[in-house]
Amino acid sequence: MYAAPTVGAVLLLAVLLAAVNASFVSYTVNGEAVSGHEFLLSAGVAFAALGALSLAIAFGIWRERVWTRYLILVFWAVVVAANIGLGWAQSRISGVLSAVAGIATVLLLVGWYLFGKENVVEYYRALERGPVVNLTRDPGGKGGV
Repeated sequence: MYAAPTVGAVLLLAVLLAAVNASFVSYTVNGEAVSGHEFLLSAGVAFAALGALSLAIAFGIWRERVWTRYLILVFWAVVVAANIGLGWAQSRISGVLSAVAGIATVLLLVGWYLFGKENVVEYYRALERGPVVNLTRDPGGKGGV
């Protein structure tokens, strides 16, 4: 069965390709073509952090861990920090303001979804209380009634 690659896997692959300076991939910084190594100097740390966080979040959601929603907030904090850094590098304060304004709506929606939406909050409260028996699963764990 085919499984679509996660965002984290794609971001980590981008960092690895840049690290080995793959000739079939081109990179630009501020509109100028750069080598993979130069690209890593400006964006590699952010890509690596986002990729690792994405994989950790995917694992946490898969295993139904309570800490997942806090890690999602950390992911978005890294996105904001990367946008601020890249915005500053491109056009100083106006770039920072533009980057923050562009992501503010997403941050508000993510915060509301994780900590304000009733069924999501109840789901995480149930996880904190302990394991819940799911009567819809058969003993083999394949689902069904």
